[in-house]
Amino acid sequence: MTISYLKWAGGKSIVSSILLGLFTKTGRLNYEHWKVTEGQTYHEWFGGSMSMYFHLKEAGFISDTAGVVLNDFSASLINSARVVQSVEPSKIYNELESLRIDYIKSLGGKEIPRNQTKEIREERFYYKRRSEFNQLSNKLGEGKSITSGEKLRLCALMIFLNRTGFNGMFRVNKKGEMNVPEGDYPNLKSIRSQEHMAKCSELLKCVELICKDWRRLVSMPKEGDLVYIDPPYADLKKNKKTFTTYSTGEFQEDDQIELADSVCKLVKEKKCKAIASNHNTTWVKEVYKNAALKHDVEIIFRHILVRRAVGRSKESRKKVKEFLIFIYPKTK
Repeated sequence: MTISYLKWAGGKSIVSSILLGLFTKTGRLNYEHWKVTEGQTYHEWFGGSMSMYFHLKEAGFISDTAGVVLNDFSASLINSARVVQSVEPSKIYNELESLRIDYIKSLGGKEIPRNQTKEIREERFYYKRRSEFNQLSNKLGEGKSITSGEKLRLCALMIFLNRTGFNGMFRVNKKGEMNVPEGDYPNLKSIRSQEHMAKCSELLKCVELICKDWRRLVSMPKEGDLVYIDPPYADLKKNKKTFTTYSTGEFQEDDQIELADSVCKLVKEKKCKAIASNHNTTWVKEVYKNAALKHDVEIIFRHILVRRAVGRSKESRKKVKEFLIFIYPKTK
């Protein structure tokens, strides 16, 4: 299985394998009924690292003759996907290697320094590259003209910072600036190989990449299509925030309710199918059950356990209970 070129909190490499294992030969989760075939389109509204799509595509769940639309609200993330999709993999690899070599040289064989003042810390290679990333990302996000060379650089910086940042997180502040501190990788031997980038590029060929709010995509699916939604997750516990800050817009309870309602309405009106991921909580289950009841569609909840690959502490990387939620039209 090809992993994404990005390490992502909430990445779906593990969940995708569990998902495929839930399908059966007959019944409501009949594999042949749910897979995406010729004339149909697979949609993701919260693409993230694209891990779910990569695995489903390689597994044959999404056929070569099906359409694919991947969206994410992060302009810098979609830029990276577009660069990987269209730029010669050797160019991306060479840019990454240049960053890796300069990074190792900047450390001079020493461990990552800690407890430095902000002024001293920001003169280090990692933080200078983070500042460069934020400048280019802001320029892109503001709709300013950005050259093809700058797009390649922004993509390479994103992959580099994702590889060398603390625990592989990608997080931005309210200004939209990446603020992940430096990780502990003084002997970084590789970032991503040229072969890996070529494989990711191949998987992104013929994919439509969009950068919009999910609400602007609701009209796109048609009968027979499959929509996978992986929003920032609902809180696991009351008054305890779950790490979801990939973009400046926070995803609140009202957003969760609106999304569930919109998806169930879409399934009813367009006769398409949807799969949602979220935390396994009573609140999440009630939100989706109520939306399904309101719009008269079928819904199946499957309980799964997923180990977090990325997080700020050992506690945040333990196994977490999640839902895979299957929504489909009622049959007469």
